[in-house]
Amino acid sequence: MDVSSLNPPQLKAVFHSTGPLLVLAGAGSGKTRVITTRIAWLIKQGVPPTQICAVTFTNKAAREMKERLRQLTGSKLRGLFIGTFHSLGLKILKEHHEAAGLPENFIILGSDDQLALAVDLQREFTLDANIVPDKIITRVFSQAKNSGLPAKKLSGMLDEKLGPPWGDLFQRYNEMLHFHNAVDFDDLILRTRDLLTTHLDIRAVYHAKWSQFLADEFQDTNPLQFDLLRQLIREPYHLCAVGDDDQSIYGWRGADIRIILDYKKHFPQAEVIYLEQNYRSTQTVLDLANHTIRHNPDRHPKKLWSARGYGDKAVIHEAPDTESEAAYIADMILYLNQAEKIPFHEIAVLFRTNFQSRPFEEEFRRKSLPYHLSGSYQFFDRKEIKDVISYLRLCANHHDDKSLVRIINFPKRNIGEGTLQKIQQYAQLEKKHLWDI
Repeated sequence: MDVSSLNPPQLKAVFHSTGPLLVLAGAGSGKTRVITTRIAWLIKQGVPPTQICAVTFTNKAAREMKERLRQLTGSKLRGLFIGTFHSLGLKILKEHHEAAGLPENFIILGSDDQLALAVDLQREFTLDANIVPDKIITRVFSQAKNSGLPAKKLSGMLDEKLGPPWGDLFQRYNEMLHFHNAVDFDDLILRTRDLLTTHLDIRAVYHAKWSQFLADEFQDTNPLQFDLLRQLIREPYHLCAVGDDDQSIYGWRGADIRIILDYKKHFPQAEVIYLEQNYRSTQTVLDLANHTIRHNPDRHPKKLWSARGYGDKAVIHEAPDTESEAAYIADMILYLNQAEKIPFHEIAVLFRTNFQSRPFEEEFRRKSLPYHLSGSYQFFDRKEIKDVISYLRLCANHHDDKSLVRIINFPKRNIGEGTLQKIQQYAQLEKKHLWDI
């Protein structure tokens, strides 16, 4: 196992011997390398792969970690668990489904199935969908389940909220899940946590099974996930938590920043290691980041630095409106391409949310700049934009049958596929346009 490329704090984290550890890893500081190298080191020290449990935030991160470990160790390390909190919960529930009150063939409902149940609740409780939308119902239920409270107390907690009878809705929703032999994604963690809390014999099974735990993206852990971890670990609490409180962005989804901030309160004996060397950026970029984040009072103080030097100076341009901003960016790209000979494919424009792409796309089209929109549909390819354009085309030309077909039932007017097919057939017979029919 080659550790020559690791810096001193990284090595300290990898070789941490016993008890809880908190690794505060700044952006670009090599945290995934530290986690995977630590797992490889534990195995080299004689810890069987079957005794190691690593939880990550996404399935993609889990796959990346497995691949890096395979490269480090030269083997697939069978029996090692690396996955999300949800996949961990699913594994435990499948192994003890009877104790959890679930059939062996229970299913997991996706978000669309949950919304369908929420629509059934609206009908059953005669709720106005405009006042209590289906997405609000599922969001309230998800927030409740991730609060960390036991399942049996959630109805009472929801009853304290103003508005619809949330407690009754929640109870009925869970009855529907039971009727369908189903759980939702939040149940994978909630029911597992409750299972381990109430069945000490089952908890003892996992205490004996896993001795080393690693948790990635710890700043985005919610109370329920943390409670599940605490049920699984035992003294001397071999939990290596890796995260960065400066990168916590999922508070809207239940993540609680206090969990990483109060790590030493939960585990007073924990060692805290700071990874502050950044391998991605120049010092100029890091200075901007450091000066910005230092105003946040709720954080572990750290200062990112780079061995790559200062690089080019940063430029701040204040534009009066979005159109002027897009024009400035487009002109800068043309300058970089023509004067500095930088290829278009080496230039990136970053923006905060997808809807902000519109003025850039319009300006790039106007100036014939080739571009590729990453992570979203191009503005003019989005369904709602195509629908609006179809309305405008139909207003300008009633003979535009294609546009009429596109929007004839958006929003819904009870003109289904069967009705539309009859209209089209009749229009062909009469040699007329759909609008006329």
